Amino acid sequence: MPSHSPPPPRSPPSSEPPNFIKQTAAWLLACNTLHGPSCVPLPIPSTSPSSIPRWLIDTHTHCIVPGVSAHRYLALSYVWPESRASSSDSSAPPPRTLLLSSTSTSTFQVPGFLVKEEVLESIPAVIRHAMAFTRGLGERYLWVDRLCIVQDEGGDGGTVSQVGMMDRIYNGAWLTVIAAGGDAMYEEAVTIYGTRKVRRQKMSEEDVVSVMRARYVMLGRSRWATRGWTYQEQILCKRAVVFIESGFFWDCHCCVWDGADLHPGQGFEGIALRADMGQRLDTRSWPDFSLYLDLVCPYNGREFSYPQDAMLGISGVLNALGRSFPGGFVHGLPRLFLDHALLWQPFGTAERRVDRNEEGVVRSSLPSWSWCGWQCYVDPWSLCSGLSYINEETCRRRGGSWRTRNLVEW
Repeated sequence: MPSHSPPPPRSPPSSEPPNFIKQTAAWLLACNTLHGPSCVPLPIPSTSPSSIPRWLIDTHTHCIVPGVSAHRYLALSYVWPESRASSSDSSAPPPRTLLLSSTSTSTFQVPGFLVKEEVLESIPAVIRHAMAFTRGLGERYLWVDRLCIVQDEGGDGGTVSQVGMMDRIYNGAWLTVIAAGGDAMYEEAVTIYGTRKVRRQKMSEEDVVSVMRARYVMLGRSRWATRGWTYQEQILCKRAVVFIESGFFWDCHCCVWDGADLHPGQGFEGIALRADMGQRLDTRSWPDFSLYLDLVCPYNGREFSYPQDAMLGISGVLNALGRSFPGGFVHGLPRLFLDHALLWQPFGTAERRVDRNEEGVVRSSLPSWSWCGWQCYVDPWSLCSGLSYINEETCRRRGGSWRTRNLVEW
């Protein structure tokens, strides 16, 4: 038999952190130094108990711990990986995935539990990647919905209470990891982050806007950008490192950096394209109906595995808005502007949101008179009459061609 040469020895793994970790660490330092309270969240000991996540992943001991154990934490925004099953075996059961439940909470707290071989197989690569990223960044604690929210409880630590505090969980995260790249990006065997050519010449503001727009366009084309739950996660966080198919970039309340064209200290902070929704949400102390439109209209066309979750999926944003909207909201419509908000119209075709349930009963738990009861983008021009009270030229122009007269005093 022919002889075969032995395979060449593998190179020892490098102790040098990957480029995306080094770059993110540099961005964090620059953001801490340049932006202060605009982007830097308060540490957990300085926040109210109602703003602290019930559970966090300790990436050093590989188990979950109470949120009060940490000084700060990272949060993950992601979509559940697409099934790899082909259409020919679509009847096959979905792969087992790890979820925190009321019966498994004590098991999840055992040190080393999350790195057991049989457990690792049920954790998607995107979550494993985020855990490794957290450690590589020199941080310890990570919040991931499926592993930090008790999925079958409605009380403290359960789905209802924790989903209702999404505005505080993401707003309080030291950094949010937005995993908007394809599933293969997070597999350990795939090398994805090469060195990009750095542009040396001085950039004009037009160049900067063009580069920023390209980053957002790529993010907007991702599967992550079609899902309902991810919408408020981006808006509510103060700062994020965003992974997309072409690489990664930094997105905070003040800046966008990509390590190639956009860098700290370029002097283009706050240019018009940013128009950061999270910053507007944080700083508004009066009922800004224009901000409400900008938040709701592009949200309502997003998809949910369970259509009845459409109201929960934006509850964190509405909670944050509610601080400046007296009376709050009724099924997503602001009570203060109810006569105007009832005039909403779909932007294109609307499809009734029907509850997904195990019994096969066809019904909708969301009202037909609110936009949340339909999957469709909301046409902002149908709500322009609500803008006429704002003493700004843009709002007066938008609201000037629409007039309403109250029939009922609410």
